[in-house]
Amino acid sequence: NGQSRGGDRLVLKLDSAPDRNVFDVAAAVDAPAKGVIGGMLGATQPLSLRVGGEGSWKDWKGSVAARAGSGELAKLVLTARSGRYDIDGVVRPALVTTGRIAQLTAPGLRVIGNAILSNRRLDTHIGLSSPALALGANGFVDLANSSFDAMRIDVRLRQPQAVLPTMTG
Repeated sequence: NGQSRGGDRLVLKLDSAPDRNVFDVAAAVDAPAKGVIGGMLGATQPLSLRVGGEGSWKDWKGSVAARAGSGELAKLVLTARSGRYDIDGVVRPALVTTGRIAQLTAPGLRVIGNAILSNRRLDTHIGLSSPALALGANGFVDLANSSFDAMRIDVRLRQPQAVLPTMTG
């Protein structure tokens, strides 16, 4: 547990014991807009983050929830099962950004992906989509060499008006 003079608060509970096949985590971060974290991020509203999950190293289920002020910034479901990692949910960058990023990602980005770990390489497939934008990434993340291999990133602009408001068609 920790708290800053600016009102930021961090609570972490971690039970990680690979030899007993246990992995449980609960974390909470509360950051006032004028606190240390909020100041570093340029936040104009309070931020909160909750990460939780329980299970084992072979079968784990968890979640991430984040708020900016009273709005839901992220809600993600995470799973890990025998070397396969999955993510599914929504993030709403428009709650904390402005301009083109907010326009491209509003009202939210659907996040869906998975990665399979083998020999320190993640075979990765992830998609992000909003009404205006679709992004997909597929390929390998080589953790041993801190590199990408055969990584393909596809971006599709679904609503050009999000970038160029005068464009039609």
